[in-house]
Amino acid sequence: MIKNNLKKLRGELSQKTVADYVGITQQQYSYIERSDRMPSFEVVLKLSQFFEKPIEKIFFTLKNNKQLSNKTKQSKRRQCDGCRATNQGTRAKGSCT
Repeated sequence: MIKNNLKKLRGELSQKTVADYVGITQQQYSYIERSDRMPSFEVVLKLSQFFEKPIEKIFFTLKNNKQLSNKTKQSKRRQCDGCRATNQGTRAKGSCT
């Protein structure tokens, strides 16, 4: 499921203000903000321009966030065994962290 940070980014602005900039109705914007509807790519680009944020800072999936968290944890747990890091092949002696 795709979620978004639109409400947080919008702050004190009205939904109508954002919707007018993007070229959709306030009702359509409301559906998008609540994740009831997925916007067209054109609308996504306009939202990115309006908020001056990359698309991935506005829209995200919960599954990807969990996967990223797990990858980060795994990389922190990498162990060195005689300067041979797991999943990274042989390293120069003393370069392990």
